Amino acid sequence: MQDEERARVTRAAIRLEMERIRRNPVYFIERYAWTVDEHVRHGDNKRKLYHGEPFIDVPTLQPLRELDGSTDDYLLYVAAQWWNEDLLAVPKSRQLRMTHLMVGLHGWLAMMYPGQRVAIQSKKLEDADATLQRLDKSLHIIREKYPVLPWPEMRYKYARGIFPNGSLIMAVAQGASVVRQYTFSAIFSDETAFQLDAEEAFTAAIPTIEGGGKYSAVSSAEPGFYERLIFDQTDAT
Repeated sequence: MQDEERARVTRAAIRLEMERIRRNPVYFIERYAWTVDEHVRHGDNKRKLYHGEPFIDVPTLQPLRELDGSTDDYLLYVAAQWWNEDLLAVPKSRQLRMTHLMVGLHGWLAMMYPGQRVAIQSKKLEDADATLQRLDKSLHIIREKYPVLPWPEMRYKYARGIFPNGSLIMAVAQGASVVRQYTFSAIFSDETAFQLDAEEAFTAAIPTIEGGGKYSAVSSAEPGFYERLIFDQTDAT
């Protein structure tokens, strides 16, 4: 009887933890997001995405402290803004792990909510697929590190990531046509400033944004449409 009771408590604790993860992407990023460090050529290249002081209180899922800019606080700040805003554009420099963060957030959305259709858009399809493969590797690490939790497994095929809950992540090349072709729950545009048709793609994504979906763009600095988007100077909005 004690073993049965212990098993029930364990199952209840697992369900509760998965519900916490489902409710708060910042909690997921802080506690469970992993990535691969491509700079490491020998040994273990698996790395936690966030390194810093605890931020989200476990029982309440409320912040424990102010984000004061220490260590990786900026990652949690961007994650919180992503969850609260339908449109987010973030300028980046190298080594900030902003693409890693966006990969984790969009993977979380597809895992935790059924029937999502997510796009990862880059200048070339090969680049977008490489980002999707990065997500596949990250999810493998998460299942390896936390095997007691029932993580939905993504089935990767070229340019597609399919989840058992019906969610789909698509890698797509630059341009507006594919954005118009599908109804997306979320679009992640990577290195937007270097996509030649970024403005047309963003304009095509406006129905997604207005319909309650998400459009997120991160990019290194480059004059043009993305710069105007960052400073809210584009007519597309």
